[in-house]
Amino acid sequence: MDITITLNDGQLNIQAPFKMDTDEGKQAFGNFWQQFITQQIRRILDEIGDHEFSKIVEASDNVQLGALPASLELVIKLEAQPDEQDASQIHLVVKGVEVSPELDDAKFLFFLSYVDSAVKAMK
Repeated sequence: MDITITLNDGQLNIQAPFKMDTDEGKQAFGNFWQQFITQQIRRILDEIGDHEFSKIVEASDNVQLGALPASLELVIKLEAQPDEQDASQIHLVVKGVEVSPELDDAKFLFFLSYVDSAVKAMK
């Protein structure tokens, strides 16, 4: 199960295992996205530390949408797993993240913030 987010000439398209045409589906995706973005930032911070991360954030502030490739794809590989406390519930676990074409850290962070803004606007 995957979430695929594509950016083509400034247009964002999200394919996800949520009913994106309903308010509940948009809300569920928004909740997932917030958890995902928080995990990604924590992972980056753990890997490179606060000082290096602040440099990337500063560099991403200078990135413009036009600096991204005309076509960009982010694939979030997911796996559904039963909840440890309540087996009748499942939760999605991120198994991998792929970006095509590859981006430097500043552009990747800019892209995540661009998607984040779009997701917040959906609610």
